[in-house]
Amino acid sequence: RVRQNIRGRKILQLFPEGLFKFLCKEYNVDHKVIKLTGEVLVLTIIEVMLSGVSFSLRNLAKQYEEPCFQRRVLKREHYTTIDRTAFSHRLKKINPLYFKRVFAHIKAICEVHFEELPQTFKTIIFDTTAVTCSLKRLKKTGYQTTGKKVRQIKYTIGIDGCGRPIIAECHTEKRYNSDNIALGETIMATEIPENHIIVFDRGVNDRRKFDAMTKKGLLFVSRLKKGYRADIIEEKAPSSGESKAGITKVIKAHLFKRGHNKKTKYTYRIVHLKPRKKETTNRKPDRLKQSHAFLKWRRPKHAGKTKEELYKEIEEEEIIFVTNVPEERMSPQEIANRYKSRWQIECFFRMIKQQLSFSHFLNRTENGIQTIMYLTMVAAIILLVYKSLNAIQGDKNVKETLIMDMRARAPGVPVWKEIEEYE
Repeated sequence: RVRQNIRGRKILQLFPEGLFKFLCKEYNVDHKVIKLTGEVLVLTIIEVMLSGVSFSLRNLAKQYEEPCFQRRVLKREHYTTIDRTAFSHRLKKINPLYFKRVFAHIKAICEVHFEELPQTFKTIIFDTTAVTCSLKRLKKTGYQTTGKKVRQIKYTIGIDGCGRPIIAECHTEKRYNSDNIALGETIMATEIPENHIIVFDRGVNDRRKFDAMTKKGLLFVSRLKKGYRADIIEEKAPSSGESKAGITKVIKAHLFKRGHNKKTKYTYRIVHLKPRKKETTNRKPDRLKQSHAFLKWRRPKHAGKTKEELYKEIEEEEIIFVTNVPEERMSPQEIANRYKSRWQIECFFRMIKQQLSFSHFLNRTENGIQTIMYLTMVAAIILLVYKSLNAIQGDKNVKETLIMDMRARAPGVPVWKEIEEYE
């Protein structure tokens, strides 16, 4: 029954005929290349990402050498073999802008399969994640953190309200260790459509970034640290409905910039919210808050407190939101609910790291890292389209169902296409 449901739904021909060849000519990525053309590289890597096997050079070569894969997917008339090191050498030199364009085209094609809830404003969520590797392996790419024998690469990714990736940037310089720079530069460089709200966390706390976004006309919702300083213009008591939602204070103020007494040019709305606890007798402690309490307990300034006391402080701590959206366009409850949607990007990071091997460096050069980043975004879009068309719950179930469907197909039939022979 499940297989019939999968067969009956057309997944969409994500890769139109001639798209890759057209882009290869535009970026001249196939100059003097016979076997591993740009099209072959994309198809082989995506197939291995979605097949359930470990993401390695050996499995890429094994996938390439499958007769059915060469005949049906790669359209090869004569059987050819390849060495696994060929993939590594190719990733070192190929232009990553080609894969960026592939990602942009697939994103545009699949847009009809994602429907966001009807709202006054649509959401774009930005966040960063880092992937670390041993200093011996990642010698030339990435930056070294203080006091650690590892190097790391930072990624800035933006998703829409449906969880679909819309932008991805790779940062290898040490200055991007600050989220103010990594997130701030990516947000300012992204073309945000009208009636869209940007949501990001406390990583961006530079008041100059707030003013720059407001000057550009970008609407955002973020959080502030509890020790913020502000020149209060107006303070309102919450209404009865807002009080029931946990809102304790609504302020309109200029924020002071960090390190000096200069105020921001524009005014911002600051909303204080105290989360309501679930009144249950056997309520289990929050593991995330427990880990935060443990990290605080290890710091010298909290030496006189126990972990239990720090956990209670975190539970009773207010959440402070900041936004430049006018009061008449969004209420305090809507601001809190809009920031709550930021958790989608954390789920997205978990999906690409656990299901698509995003934490694994297939190639350790900057070209190779950017290439794999864009192809991971393409694979994530394929999974999300598959999830939407088959109404599957949970990210892990999507990958497992997709692998079962691949095994049920004829050998060599690509997962992203429905072929008449299979029907």
